[in-house]
Amino acid sequence: MFLRALLTSVALAAFAVLRTIAAAGQLQQVTNFGSNPTNVGIYLYRPANTASSPALIVAMHYCTGTAQAYFSGTQYATLADQYGYLVIYPNAPDSGGCWDVHTNATLTHNAGGDSLGIASAVRYAIANWNVDPNRVFATGTSSGAMMTNVLAGAYPDLFKAGSAFAGVPYGCFAGPDMWNSACATGTVSKTPQQWGDLVRSGYPGYTGSRPKMQIWQGTLDTTLNYANFAEGIKQWTNIFGYTTTPISTTTNDPLANWTRSIYGPNFQAISAAGVDHNIPTQEKDVLAWFGITGSTGGASTTSTHSSTTSTTSTSTSTTTASGAQQTHWGQCAGRNLRNNRYKSQNEPQPACSSQSSMFISLFSKWIFAIGAIAMVNATSGTYQKVENFGPNPTDVQMFLYRPSVVPKKPTLVVAIHYCTGTAEAFFKGTEYANLADRYGYLVIYPEAPDIGGCWDVYTNATLTHDAGGDSLGIASMIRYAIANYSVDPDRVFVTGLSSGAMMTNVLAGAYPDLFKAGSAYAGVPYGCFAGPTLWNSACATGTINKSAQQWGDLVRNGYPGYNGPRPRMQLWHGTEDEVIDYNNFEEGIKQWTNVFDLSMTPVSSHYNNPLPGWTRSVHSQNFEAIKAAGVPHDIKLQEVQVLEWFGVIPVRAPTSNICPVPNMFAYSTRITLLV
Repeated sequence: MFLRALLTSVALAAFAVLRTIAAAGQLQQVTNFGSNPTNVGIYLYRPANTASSPALIVAMHYCTGTAQAYFSGTQYATLADQYGYLVIYPNAPDSGGCWDVHTNATLTHNAGGDSLGIASAVRYAIANWNVDPNRVFATGTSSGAMMTNVLAGAYPDLFKAGSAFAGVPYGCFAGPDMWNSACATGTVSKTPQQWGDLVRSGYPGYTGSRPKMQIWQGTLDTTLNYANFAEGIKQWTNIFGYTTTPISTTTNDPLANWTRSIYGPNFQAISAAGVDHNIPTQEKDVLAWFGITGSTGGASTTSTHSSTTSTTSTSTSTTTASGAQQTHWGQCAGRNLRNNRYKSQNEPQPACSSQSSMFISLFSKWIFAIGAIAMVNATSGTYQKVENFGPNPTDVQMFLYRPSVVPKKPTLVVAIHYCTGTAEAFFKGTEYANLADRYGYLVIYPEAPDIGGCWDVYTNATLTHDAGGDSLGIASMIRYAIANYSVDPDRVFVTGLSSGAMMTNVLAGAYPDLFKAGSAYAGVPYGCFAGPTLWNSACATGTINKSAQQWGDLVRNGYPGYNGPRPRMQLWHGTEDEVIDYNNFEEGIKQWTNVFDLSMTPVSSHYNNPLPGWTRSVHSQNFEAIKAAGVPHDIKLQEVQVLEWFGVIPVRAPTSNICPVPNMFAYSTRITLLV
């Protein structure tokens, strides 16, 4: 009774805070909305209390992103619950998640491209949802910011205002390829008249009003060079007939070291000093610019008129004792929770409210106090052994966890234990079953036949598609689950720890037709343990080094002749691993970047993500690697983030003006193990 009362008290407290930051509804896909030559996906968020003639915001994701990720990772939907507007989240049709902002079709009114699909969705919304045509707005980040500029230029008749975070001027990416290096590196420079003419050419003959524009950029942006910010100022000041010298400048607005320059009522530009490409979105400021809420602007101002300068400063910045910027979310009782993997965690942020910080501190203490009790018998489904599931030459055991409520075509997660472990130990010691109760997927826990509980990741049979070994037994379980439990074959995933991580890599290499993604904790590259014995000391101690091509060839040899898609892969490793040397992490990066034809240099790195001292390096939407500084072999599992990687649950991304609130599933599991 005491535990129940305790959990109830915590849950009610959590709900009181969570309801203030989470959107009340969900996205719904909209189809058959009009001309859509490139098959842009359209998703709508409609709040419970929609205005009779609502405003509409079109919110566009970044490269590698999705509509769902931008919905989950920004506060536009949450604020829609408060202000009653609709939000359309378009989804780019490109396989890399980038928008077409380069073709002549997309840059021209009603000529085609991704922009026409979005324009059709807006027209559909006006005709079918009673949207106020005078209150339609566009915003986006990175590639989505580029599309914001494109829509403002090619469809000025549809949009009344735009806000672009870390983009480039309209027409800057024009050319034969999706990526324009000259523009991205800031070497494309034009006169204001030339930039303005590009916008005017987007809708030939149009003489009506143009959307107000607001642009944002970090001074340290290395993905889309900061020079594009100055070029964008040239462009939009020319469109509105303004001088390129602002009429007023506001410092520390909206955050410390950011500067807002106002050029006239229809254009403003915000420069974020010291900020890279991962600029935090400022949703409330954007709504103010759109006229949905109050006016933009801060208290610290520097007004420039002719030669007279007056300064009033009442705003404060958040700094450490030495004056350095605090780490993102550092104000939240020291809890550095997961941010969007494509967002920086090192930007200054407004301090969390005292109530929110107090809640987080209390919640953390209560959760850790009751965590050991709460995990016991926490699941509500059934854990059972399954037999006669197909070819199983080494007698691998299959155990299935089925939650009480399962969809018609459920997802399947295969969770593989470490050396000395068992299926039951991994079932009880991780949160995958608890989370299955919440999200409705199945979990298979294989059990190794080896007397020491280690997996066969060394024989030629296990390393080769359908040739035998432990891997064939696990593959048979997958095929059985698809045939008998109606598992969605496009949503089968694998994860494991230590020896289980090694098997995760083996399955990704030998059975790429069965798995869509993998997540391996403290493992070794596919094929590294190959040899005559179960234990390979050379690999374990990190003395096996190969070229990226050699590692990639090993994976490709796992299924000779296979030319289909490969599972997306995620690697985790502690820098102080004394059992499986950290060098295997570096070799694993070589392997999977080669498989996906990527550079070994990540496109972005995110520090203190997901825990302090950990670094997430993103190489593409298909591969990322997380280094845990100072962590030994018994690395903490991050089950929620594994499910995010698999796409089972949406990525949770705190925004710049909302303090993150933990939930019991965000706390990591630690299992002490031998291998």
